[in-house]
Amino acid sequence: MREDDGDTLGRLAPVALFEADADMVIQAVNPRMAAMTGAPAAALVGRAFRELLTRSSQFVYALKAEPSLLTSGSAEEVFLELAHADGAPRPVLLTVTPGQDAGRRYGALFSAPERRAYELELIAARQSVLNGLEEQKAARAALEAANLRLEELVQERTATLAQRDLLLREVYHRVKNNLQVVDGLMLMQSRKLSDPDAVAAIEGLRKRVYALGLVHHQLMGSADLKTFDVGAFLSQLIAHLQVGAPENVDLRIDAEPLSVDLDFAVPLGLLVTELTTNALKHAFPGREGEVSVTLGAAAEGEVVLRVADNGVGFSETAAEAKPSMGLKIVRGLVRQLGGTIRSLQTDGVCWEAHLPAPRSA
Repeated sequence: MREDDGDTLGRLAPVALFEADADMVIQAVNPRMAAMTGAPAAALVGRAFRELLTRSSQFVYALKAEPSLLTSGSAEEVFLELAHADGAPRPVLLTVTPGQDAGRRYGALFSAPERRAYELELIAARQSVLNGLEEQKAARAALEAANLRLEELVQERTATLAQRDLLLREVYHRVKNNLQVVDGLMLMQSRKLSDPDAVAAIEGLRKRVYALGLVHHQLMGSADLKTFDVGAFLSQLIAHLQVGAPENVDLRIDAEPLSVDLDFAVPLGLLVTELTTNALKHAFPGREGEVSVTLGAAAEGEVVLRVADNGVGFSETAAEAKPSMGLKIVRGLVRQLGGTIRSLQTDGVCWEAHLPAPRSA
């Protein structure tokens, strides 16, 4: 077929058309085909179609078009890049149909820049996804590393807290033991004394030391080593004071559950010891009686301690004029707790202290 026969392929067609033999060697082209390659029509005739493609598209053509051309003589919308004389490839869609003559093929090339742009967008999107996956992978690795470090810190913190708890228990235990040693020394000293007042003074000191030791004993057995229930503490303290009380006097305790810390428990324990000991010493000369200790909540943020006896009472005027050492200690302890105290004359004496509730309550 001659080059001029391109007119029969549609000189005015808006797509590139060509006629080829069974081996896809071009026999004729239309003007649009020549324009799409940037080469004269005469230069295209006699060339194999695959030679008009870019190197990468030649592989695509061999994989996607040639098998179908060999079996059926046709190909349907195979995306290729057509080489151009200016060096810029032209993206096209190739469609080939067989002619009536088995040795003829008719091809059409549709310009496909939009498809190429779309594919480039897909490639860019895929790369973006891959980059995102890499970033996610890196972020996941960083998160796993951070979690691992956090677990290590938690383990270190747990070990540190366990060591701290062990040290605190040891400190409380040693303080308690040291106070017991002090108590033993005072007991030995009191046995050498003949002055009743001196013996009584040392006995009072021993009771105060016991209260201090009992606080540390309670802390040593608490779960957090910071707070404990004051009810159990006061019950044990009153039981100890009962041992040294006259046989005709009973001690009773009624304390609501209240969580206290060291700063509250120490002055409270000493305060209860002073008031109870004072009642045992002065309220029941040769008579039976009872001393009751109560502790409970009053107004919001306040607790009330009452130490009451049904003894002979006392002269508040005389006590104010010449306060005893015990009364001075009581008032000092109440000030330390940030509260107030007063005495009520009932069937005996009732000391009533209003104290701010401990922060741990």
